Amino acid sequence: MYFFCALLVESLQSLEPIIVLHHFCGLHPPSDHHDGTASSVLMPLLLYQLLRQWTFGELECLSADDAQAFKGSVSNVTPDFLVAILRKLIKALPRRQPVFLILDGINYYETREPSWETKRLVKKLVKLMGAGGALYKLLITSTSRVLDIDEYFENDEKLYVPVEPTPRGGGGGTANQQLKRRFTFGRSTKSQ
Repeated sequence: MYFFCALLVESLQSLEPIIVLHHFCGLHPPSDHHDGTASSVLMPLLLYQLLRQWTFGELECLSADDAQAFKGSVSNVTPDFLVAILRKLIKALPRRQPVFLILDGINYYETREPSWETKRLVKKLVKLMGAGGALYKLLITSTSRVLDIDEYFENDEKLYVPVEPTPRGGGGGTANQQLKRRFTFGRSTKSQ
C-alpha cells in the first residue's frame, strides 16, 4: 500500500488548492520515538503540514491560551490538545476546501501497548469529518487486519484487498467480475 499511497499523495499535491496531510507509519515505527504512541508522533507532523500548506493569518479560530500553548510557551502540550487545535484549524478553513488525510500502515501503531492510543486517535480523526467547514477526507491503510480501529468505519467504507491477485488467464472473466470476486467491501476475502 505504501507505493499506492505515495502516488496518491503526489497526485493530490499536484492539484494546487488541495491540502494533503500524510504520514507513512512504516517509515516511522513506534520504536523510533520516545513514547511511540500514534498521537505523539502524528499530531505534531499533521499540524506542521497543515500550517505549511495554508496561511491562517492571525489564527482567530484559536483562543489566546491555545495560541500561547501552540507556540510552545506552555509546557506539557498533549496530543489531545493538538487534536483539538487541528479540529479548530480545519473548521477555520473555507467551506468546501479539500483536505485529504492519508495514514499509510496504521498497523505499525497497533502494537499491544500503544493500541488503545491509536484507537483513540483514529476515533478523533474520524470525528473531524463532521467538524464542518472544509471538505475533509480520511484514508487509513494497513498491511494487515487492524485490531480495533475498523469499528469506526461503516462496512461500505472498508476495502479488503486480496493478498494474492488472480493469475492471468485463469478463466476469471471480465475485469468487473474479477473485481467483484476478489475485492470485497466490508467483509474479509477469507469468508468467500
